[in-house]
Amino acid sequence: MNELSEKEIDLISKDIDQQGLTYIQLKDEILDHICCQIEVEMDQGLMFNDAYRKVKEEMGKRRIREIQHETLNLISKKYRRMKRIMYVLGVTAPILILAGAAFKVNHWPGAGVILTLALLITGLFFLPIFVMVRIRDTRRQDQPVPLGLYLSGLITGIIIILGSLFKVQHWPGASVMLTLGLTGMAFVFLPMYASYRIREAGEKNEQINKKLWIGGTVAGILFILGALFKIMHWPGAGIVILASWSVVGVVFLPLLVLNQLKQTENKINNFFNILVVSATIAIFIVALARSMPRYQKDLFELSDNNYIENSVYFKSASDELIAYSRSENADNMGQLLDIQAKADNLVEYIQTLKFSLVEYVTEEDAVVLDQKGKIDLSELNFYFVSEHPYDLIVNEEGNRLYSMLKEFREYAMMLTSDDKLESFLEEQLKLESSWGEGADEWARYCFIGPFLHSLNMLSMYESAVRMVEYELMRALKG
Repeated sequence: MNELSEKEIDLISKDIDQQGLTYIQLKDEILDHICCQIEVEMDQGLMFNDAYRKVKEEMGKRRIREIQHETLNLISKKYRRMKRIMYVLGVTAPILILAGAAFKVNHWPGAGVILTLALLITGLFFLPIFVMVRIRDTRRQDQPVPLGLYLSGLITGIIIILGSLFKVQHWPGASVMLTLGLTGMAFVFLPMYASYRIREAGEKNEQINKKLWIGGTVAGILFILGALFKIMHWPGAGIVILASWSVVGVVFLPLLVLNQLKQTENKINNFFNILVVSATIAIFIVALARSMPRYQKDLFELSDNNYIENSVYFKSASDELIAYSRSENADNMGQLLDIQAKADNLVEYIQTLKFSLVEYVTEEDAVVLDQKGKIDLSELNFYFVSEHPYDLIVNEEGNRLYSMLKEFREYAMMLTSDDKLESFLEEQLKLESSWGEGADEWARYCFIGPFLHSLNMLSMYESAVRMVEYELMRALKG
């Protein structure tokens, strides 16, 4: 098979340029096509000049410009369509996120579906399309395209968004994705972006505060690391957050505000930047105010351990009463066993709820139990107000716990006529709260608040059921 020489290929390339072809990517394709056609004609016995003349006659004089015009029109249509899709997704995603948050706060059905759809649209569709449009816009302005910057931001952004989705839905792999995404954002994207902005300003002879950009990058890295340690519940999270947020709040943010105030141009941008800084400071203060002091966490741990110790003790005492009554062939043995069965069933359900709540916080197999079944609360770092216990115990379970406790209390009151014992039973299995009467008010009082508070309430009722079980058996045994 005949192959064209470099001199012949250069001749064809110059002819293509003379016909007005300006789209470089298309030129390579047309050049390759013409060369292949000439080689085919030469294989049939024609010389290069004759073969080239024949190929040009078949294509026509204006065909190359027509191909370019058709190609650019097609690309322009695709670009405009892609840009319209980007605008639609850019508006739809925030609306869905806000709607999902509103549904979540108000405990309306469909919140999980809306949030999942919003995050999927943002991560898998909006971000990739946005990056493609930005690359296209940059090329149309004859500017160099920072592909590394775009790709690093796109990849880390997608991983973080999907990791957040997995975290919200409690799917496996969320921890790995968030760790990779946030680490990549901190140590790859932020330094690349700062370097690009400083280099771009130098090429355009623009004034830029290099120290501010470098300090902002360091502050951003520390801020992301603090958030990562907190999300992953790693040891030392509190120290990392305090150090990182202190650097951001005490060093970087004041420097940023001073830099914006000194600038006389871009007053709208300065206003926007200062507004963002002020909002960030406000959020920082709120986050600190919502955190739980160490002594409160210790108090929750102490209370929970005491409740479990009581539960274990009275369960053991009840088992001894059952064993003794069985050895004595007690007449009311069936009644004692019925009390034990009802108590066991209720306690088992309470423990199931406790494990479900703990798994929500720890995700992995980080739940530590001792021989008495106590949960190691040092593994739980979710100190803020949470409505997940309410969602699980009331919404998902239909407030079954309230019904079971009420039924057990009524059953226990039916078995005794002793006023002191009745008062004791009623107080131990109290289902009224300071928020008001009724199942929903009781549930909101017990299961909306600090996460450890909800666990404490479950442990308290577990202990109360065991004490009621023992006191009923002891009273019936005489």
